Amino acid sequence: MPVPREPNPSLTSLRDRLEEIDRAIVLLVAARVEAAGLAIAVRSQADGSLTDPAQEEVVVHRARRWAEQQGLTPALVESVFRMMIEAGKARSVIPLRSPTKAAAPSPT
Repeated sequence: MPVPREPNPSLTSLRDRLEEIDRAIVLLVAARVEAAGLAIAVRSQADGSLTDPAQEEVVVHRARRWAEQQGLTPALVESVFRMMIEAGKARSVIPLRSPTKAAAPSPT
C-alpha cells in the first residue's frame, strides 16, 4: 500500500498519516489473530492438534517472499509473522477480551 505523496508534506500531516497506518495495522493484526485462533480451534477439533509447523512455515515463507517484493527486510517480516502465529495460538487457548468493551472497574 503506497503512501500518497504530497508536494511538501508537513511533519504534522506525515504523523497523521502514520497514525492512520498504525491503526490499520492494529486492526489487521487483530483480525489475523482472531482468524488464526478460529482455524486452530477447527483443526484441534478435527485432529487434536494445536499446532501445524508445516503450515506455519508455509505462512512465514510466503510472508518473506512478499517482503522481498516490497523491498522490505524478510527477517523483519518473518519476525512479525512468527509473533502473530504465536498470538493466534494463545488466542485459541485464552480468549481475548472484546475489543468494543473496556474492562469494568473493580468495585472497592
